[in-house]
Amino acid sequence: MNEVTRIATAIRGQVPDKAIQWIIGQSAHETGFKGKPWNSPVYLNLNNGFGMIHPRKRPTLSTGPGSRTQPGIEGGNPYATYNNLEDSAKDLVLWLNYNKINWATINTADQYVAWIKKKGYFGATEKSYLQGVLSWIKQLKIPVTPKSAAIGGAVVVIAVLAYYYFR
Repeated sequence: MNEVTRIATAIRGQVPDKAIQWIIGQSAHETGFKGKPWNSPVYLNLNNGFGMIHPRKRPTLSTGPGSRTQPGIEGGNPYATYNNLEDSAKDLVLWLNYNKINWATINTADQYVAWIKKKGYFGATEKSYLQGVLSWIKQLKIPVTPKSAAIGGAVVVIAVLAYYYFR
């Protein structure tokens, strides 16, 4: 199973379908290294798919802080360590909920990136971060609703139609 599928599966049902694409693009952007997503030392060594630092207050799925000798420690805080990419993705959802995201007011990648910037998630400019996320979405051809969710929805529609047709 590739990273796109692993992230989509981990967060499905916890965020709106529209946001799955943005979150996958976010992970690819955060872990991009030498032109490849999910190739950064933080991801490869700590299973950290979102560049999350180990939290001091909020609930987390992190197994602990990474070594301070890991590259790219932001602001003197160590990156979080996870058992796997799925836990890392679920921890991002915990962070979003802890920061009280209101999905009803966020309908585009631009709005999502503006919101996480406002909450202090990244230090880059909003424009450059958004360009990175959108670039990975396009490059990886991430569908708005990942295929497995679309297939699941199609199965439900077919089942409902069959029920009404054959009863």
